[in-house]
Amino acid sequence: MNMSFLKKKPTVMVKIIDINRELTNYKIKVQVMKKWNMQSGNKISAIEMVLVDEDGTRIHASIDEAYVKIFEGKIVESSSLTCTLWNDFGKEVIDYAGANKERKIICVVRFACVNEWRDVFSISNSYNATQLLFDPPTPQVEDFISRLPNDNTTITSNDSSSSSANKVDWDDEFLKKNKKKTIQEITQNFEVEKFVTSAIVTSIQTTPKWYYLGCTTCRKGVHPCENLDDENEQMMFYCLSCDKKNSEVDVKYKIVMFVTDDNKTCEAKLIVFDTIAAPFLRIPAVDLANEVAEEAPSVLLEALRNLIGKELLLKISFA
Repeated sequence: MNMSFLKKKPTVMVKIIDINRELTNYKIKVQVMKKWNMQSGNKISAIEMVLVDEDGTRIHASIDEAYVKIFEGKIVESSSLTCTLWNDFGKEVIDYAGANKERKIICVVRFACVNEWRDVFSISNSYNATQLLFDPPTPQVEDFISRLPNDNTTITSNDSSSSSANKVDWDDEFLKKNKKKTIQEITQNFEVEKFVTSAIVTSIQTTPKWYYLGCTTCRKGVHPCENLDDENEQMMFYCLSCDKKNSEVDVKYKIVMFVTDDNKTCEAKLIVFDTIAAPFLRIPAVDLANEVAEEAPSVLLEALRNLIGKELLLKISFA
């Protein structure tokens, strides 16, 4: 089967601001501003981080469970210190900050007292010996200011869910058995029920892609695990569920569409997976993926573009 869109591409070193979310083959040089673990029972299911590059641009990054063992203990959060200032020193900072609310402030603390408790360090003023310098015009301070992060970076997180399709009596399921509700009523529902609604597709999300790569054995998502030492080596993928690598993968639909009801008072986001999308579109996901140019993976092909404006009758389950 032809899967030209999986062809390995050269890895390019870029800054965070130059990352194109539609592509996946980049190298970046960053510091870890903040790191925390996501727990699932007694094990780490993911490592979450906030990264910053030399220009001060920040981005949220995740290491999935499949790679936790590889990176655990190797990623170190950038060091920081807690600073405690007492009496007149604290008032001096508050007064200066209050008079300069519209800009960044640099405070240099000289002759401070360094404290340590259980390998955690902090500083505080040392009686009257400590000196506070606000925005001193030195080359070191000017260089530090130039490398501070901007405050307009948005950190987002994408969540996904799964769905399934079973053989049903369409007349019974859509016209008789289940309650009929509008999109707005469904979004406000908290009960375990099934609903039928009429919705109009307003748009289809192209970033991230409208398909994913699945394991040929268990059909769950796989992760690319490239050999960075050999650009010509065949691309391999790792399945966490099967705990094995394979060069063969299945291409599955994962279409994120936005829908609204007739009166357009409320919009909802739906995720349609392969078991529903493939029979509905009547074309395998791999065929559409091969039509997408490598340099423009976010192109919305005609088969998907034709969904926009269509009115769909949907059955939605709350479990």
